[in-house]
Amino acid sequence: MEGTRMRSTKSIHSDKLVDHDEKSTVAGQKASDALPLPLYITNALFFTVFFSVVYFMLARWREKIRNSTPLHILTFPEIVAIFAFITSFIYMLGFFGIDFIQSLILRPSPDVWGTHDDEEDEEDLLIEDARKVPCGQALDCAAPSPPLKLAVEPVVVVVPSPLLKPKAVDEIPFPTTLTEEDEEIISSVVAGRTPSYSLESKLGDCKRAVAIRREALQRITSKSLSGLPLDGLDYESILGQCCEMPIGYVQIPVGVAGPLLLDGKEYSVPMATTEGCLVASTNRGCKAIHLSGGASSVLLRDAMTRAPVVRFGTAKRAAQLKLYLEDPANFEVVSTAFNKSSRFGRLQNIKCALAGKNLYMRFSCGTGDAMGMNMVSKGVQNVLDFLQNDFPDMDVLGISGKLASSIDETLTMFCSDVICVLKLMNLYVYCSLSGNYCSDKKPAAVNWIEGRGKSVVCEAIIKGDVVRKVLKTKVETLVELNMLKNLTGSAMAGALGGFNAHASNIVSAIFIATGQDPAQNIESSHCITMMEPLNGGEDLHVSVTMPSIEVGTVGGGTQLASQSACLNLLGVKGACRETPGANARLLATIVAGSVLAGELSLMSAIAAGQLVQSHMQYNRANKDNVAAKVSS
Repeated sequence: MEGTRMRSTKSIHSDKLVDHDEKSTVAGQKASDALPLPLYITNALFFTVFFSVVYFMLARWREKIRNSTPLHILTFPEIVAIFAFITSFIYMLGFFGIDFIQSLILRPSPDVWGTHDDEEDEEDLLIEDARKVPCGQALDCAAPSPPLKLAVEPVVVVVPSPLLKPKAVDEIPFPTTLTEEDEEIISSVVAGRTPSYSLESKLGDCKRAVAIRREALQRITSKSLSGLPLDGLDYESILGQCCEMPIGYVQIPVGVAGPLLLDGKEYSVPMATTEGCLVASTNRGCKAIHLSGGASSVLLRDAMTRAPVVRFGTAKRAAQLKLYLEDPANFEVVSTAFNKSSRFGRLQNIKCALAGKNLYMRFSCGTGDAMGMNMVSKGVQNVLDFLQNDFPDMDVLGISGKLASSIDETLTMFCSDVICVLKLMNLYVYCSLSGNYCSDKKPAAVNWIEGRGKSVVCEAIIKGDVVRKVLKTKVETLVELNMLKNLTGSAMAGALGGFNAHASNIVSAIFIATGQDPAQNIESSHCITMMEPLNGGEDLHVSVTMPSIEVGTVGGGTQLASQSACLNLLGVKGACRETPGANARLLATIVAGSVLAGELSLMSAIAAGQLVQSHMQYNRANKDNVAAKVSS
């Protein structure tokens, strides 16, 4: 199929490719071709010339100023130096700057791909891919495909019987016909002449860019992506927000557990997971809680944190800033600088820690219905700018977001949430936003003790009859198992925030379903599960304490259609206009209540010896048996 498509492309453009070799010497000229030398030698030569000439000219001009000599009077060495400066500058601009400037300024329409544009080097798009690419797995190569189209295997329709599931034949999920223009772009991507990440900006059509990137990847890797869906996702909604260079999306089943009776209200909890038995187990826990009168929750804290690190010349000077920030008399002026970054971000406290002459400052602030990482980061930037006035000797080692205006010559590298800037002469370095004292997406005692995001306690009293009839165990057995497993066992393992059975299972499933950051499951799953007998051992008191649940109902993945629908199911979609932050706080309590249900059910299954049996039933079920049960 690949060879057929490439041959078709070649026949269509044969008249354009006849003189390609003659034009390639002109169209393929680059700045690095200035000298017939290896690239690294050419670069080293021009860099050396550039900086040597700059140093020479500055020295000469300083000498002229001291001697009151007119600057416009030039000697022969100065004329040569100016000529060398211009030459080396043009080389470096051509080598480093042209493509970068074009990528920022130029946003060509799709018609650009069909024209002869010197800047885009259109002739290079017509080069035939000489790489021999076999067909990918699961691709049918038996029947030849027509030119410029993907061969799509016909769907075999099977009439299902009562005991059998219908089988779907794999298809290549390419929704559109490849046009001549698409073939040119795909060939250019495969040849490495068009960056895959620039397709959206060049084409102006996100879905078409995804389809072209996907087909190019199949040709490069010789692997089929037939099982990865392409249709059904709004790629415009993820552009610049959720995912870069998309090639499709992964399907994760979403189940529902509940109703969870929490604080007098019922919630149907969506859970996205591929682990069999998880939703069923959580659902059983919700049933036990509901039959016992429901659970109640308490929100202890609501504050997102960010902790930059700054360095001074001495530890004494760093301690002076620590005392300044922790002085209640200075909190108002510092909070004023912080709060101007957002109408929802409000500074609550600053906790400082000293390590030699390095000071770590942990800012905590409310963030409304947003998870709040960006909000608190902007506020921290404002405070650091404010502190620089009174502490000019402060070297900021851990901030980002606004580049210092005093930096003239910089080499900037962008990678996810890190902005690294190197001032060439003074080695004045800005690194990552965080000094790791926050602490984000890592297990840390500071989150376990101080809290991060929402700190929630959820509890319920489970009646003895419910323990015996629904959970199939005894109160005293659950209490002893919790002490031996969740408390003693976790202590023996040196657990940090992991004094529970499987809190991360429930947290991850709800996070994925509602568009939260899955990586923040690490600290959000910090949980200690407690079980105690009540009423002479007849009833069971169970509670979960979770000090760092990091959730939001606006921003990020919460704006995607599927995740937004799950938030709407819980009644927490978007921002709460009446009480800012109420939706995010409610979502955190629902997470804690669901964890309570999951802990209760799993511990009961272990105590009753049902764990292996239930997983074999729901996670390793025979398909024929399941089909028979469904048909009956």
